[in-house]
Amino acid sequence: MRSRLLRFAPLAIALVLFLSCGLPVLRPATQTTLEPTVEATATEVAAAESTPTVVPTEAAGQTGQGKQLRQWASSASASSQYDDPEWSANQATGAPDTPECSDYQTAWAAASKDTQEWLEVGFANPVLPTQINIVQTYNPSRVVKVELIDPNGGYHEVYKGEPKQADACPYTLSINVKGADYEAVGVRISIDQSVIGQWNEIDAVELVGTYGGSSPIVTPAKPTVEPTSSGGSSG
Repeated sequence: MRSRLLRFAPLAIALVLFLSCGLPVLRPATQTTLEPTVEATATEVAAAESTPTVVPTEAAGQTGQGKQLRQWASSASASSQYDDPEWSANQATGAPDTPECSDYQTAWAAASKDTQEWLEVGFANPVLPTQINIVQTYNPSRVVKVELIDPNGGYHEVYKGEPKQADACPYTLSINVKGADYEAVGVRISIDQSVIGQWNEIDAVELVGTYGGSSPIVTPAKPTVEPTSSGGSSG
């Protein structure tokens, strides 16, 4: 009897070893459980890195403190304007809406084509300025000076140049602002049409900067502007 048991002993030992070696089979299940967690973390990081720039139309009601804010002008006035509402200062508010380079009434034009003029635009949210974009849709660019306006009504010159004929049209004059230690709520644009004698029309003005306010970002309604002057011909 003992000899029979001894004869089956190697088989029993082999069975015990087999069951012990089979335990690592559980590892793939553990790895499979962990993989979704790693993938979700990677997705969250990618989403954080691709957070879009805060835009007024998308950020209404948010504070947006410390975020970059891009906004189009919400109010405007000018030294003169060709007509109202066509070619008025108000046409320089909001996003660009002039379809192509031409003498369209959807852009601001001065009363005369051979004068020195200015356009002043305001913005709904004060920002620490980093860039100004001036979209011109007819005879660019006669811009000779650009100033930022702070909340106290102070003017800060950030660009000075000579009137020239830009090769591209429509044309965007982009001005980078570095080291500004003040908030900006407006932009004043001076143009000189006397050299070439043709209307320089401005369709839109964008202010880019860091929003540091604690109040919600404002999305302005379509503004209205009282005419300052009118007359003349764009022909």
